[in-house]
Amino acid sequence: MEYYLAKSGAKVGPLSQFKLVEMLREGEVSPEEKLWHQGMDSWLPASEIPSLQSTLQALEREKLEATAPPLPETPAPTKRKFPVANEVRPLTRFWARYFDYTVVLVIVVIFSEFEIPKVDSGASISDLMAKSYELAESDEYRQLMKMVIYSIPIWHVIESIMISVFGTTPGKALFGIHIVSSSGSKLSLYSSIYRSFLVYILGVGLFYFSLLTFATMTFSFVRLMTRGICPWDQILDLKVKHPPLSFGRILLAILAFITLMMLQNLNFS
Repeated sequence: MEYYLAKSGAKVGPLSQFKLVEMLREGEVSPEEKLWHQGMDSWLPASEIPSLQSTLQALEREKLEATAPPLPETPAPTKRKFPVANEVRPLTRFWARYFDYTVVLVIVVIFSEFEIPKVDSGASISDLMAKSYELAESDEYRQLMKMVIYSIPIWHVIESIMISVFGTTPGKALFGIHIVSSSGSKLSLYSSIYRSFLVYILGVGLFYFSLLTFATMTFSFVRLMTRGICPWDQILDLKVKHPPLSFGRILLAILAFITLMMLQNLNFS
């Protein structure tokens, strides 16, 4: 289709639609100027010609887009990373629980009749391995392991009572850790028992010194590092408070572990 343009009392054309669109875009022709093409009864402004309606609307959108302010900058998406270790303190929480279990182990050893057989100072590695195998196969050692395994669930009951009353345990208190509800209050006895039960199942895998224990402890560690919370605390909507460790508290923890080892060795000497 060819158009004619009324410009300053003169007729300009014929103009192809492509040329006319270019002139409209460049501002050489305004939508108010009159045009005519074959089949029209009279000259009309470009804005009133049906065949140019879609073209003029497209040009108007182009003008609006050109005058629109630039889009706000958005940060590029980042890959999910492990939370900073200082935020969730997995090692601090591990050593706190390990200290509690060590206390249980020392108490069991002290009250048991188990004795480690003495080995000559000049014994070879094969002799030591033979003694270790003999020790592991002894009835006294098996009895000791049974006592340890049975004592862990009993400890979890005691632990739940301590958390309900004090908000902490000996190991947790040693490292400044406290367990509170989402509102900051102490846990009810029910919540404490439920939490200790979940830790016993999901955290230490019934503590049977098996692959289950390794798997559950690994799962708990990864869950803590990726989501910043252990499953049992998430289920019960609990918070674990662990302030930064001071040098004095670290020294106190080392001395406490040494004391436990000495108490345990007294029974073997």
